[in-house]
Amino acid sequence: MTCCPSSTPTAGGCCSTPWWGRASASSPPPIPRRHRPRPNAAHGCSRCGRVSLPPRRHRDLVGVGELLGRATRKFARPGDSVLASVRAAWPEATGPGTVNHAYPIRRSRVGVVTIACADAVWAQELEARAEQLEEILTGIIGDPSAVAGLRFVIADHALPAAGPEPPRRGPLPPPDPSAMKRAEAVTRDIEDPALREVVTRAAARVLERDKTSQ
Repeated sequence: MTCCPSSTPTAGGCCSTPWWGRASASSPPPIPRRHRPRPNAAHGCSRCGRVSLPPRRHRDLVGVGELLGRATRKFARPGDSVLASVRAAWPEATGPGTVNHAYPIRRSRVGVVTIACADAVWAQELEARAEQLEEILTGIIGDPSAVAGLRFVIADHALPAAGPEPPRRGPLPPPDPSAMKRAEAVTRDIEDPALREVVTRAAARVLERDKTSQ
């Protein structure tokens, strides 16, 4: 009897398991693979063929109002209420006609208030007197941390439409005539009459405050 070339003759006969397929005595036996069922997967019975579905998770129903409240608390910024106070005090600090030319549009987390201006002239003139306006706004609001700084940008599209002004806390008394006269001497070079009035009122109130603090 002739053996095939790919095998080795053994005592049991020819053409048994080739030498490269035989496991050695020292090699461990193969580990059978175990099928682990996936969680929440459907299981079927091999006898009756019935399929059992995983249990469904029941979630508590939440009202629309509660969902809106969660979204409001999540996305609301802590400075929004302070920004409303700044907007209410802005006409008192700058004059009744300033809202259509310059208006607070946002407040950062550190307290810097961004003022949208109609053009570059308003932005430059108000920025030159930012410290004075900041002191006036802080005095009207009554919170030293309400306005940590003012930032002026040209954004006429962000200005409110012409209409009724926001409610005020109450009219401020007019500045002292002597302080008003000194302020007019400083702001007489401003060409825009509305802007000149705003800057004059702000400068007069700062001069009046400096006089009372001395």
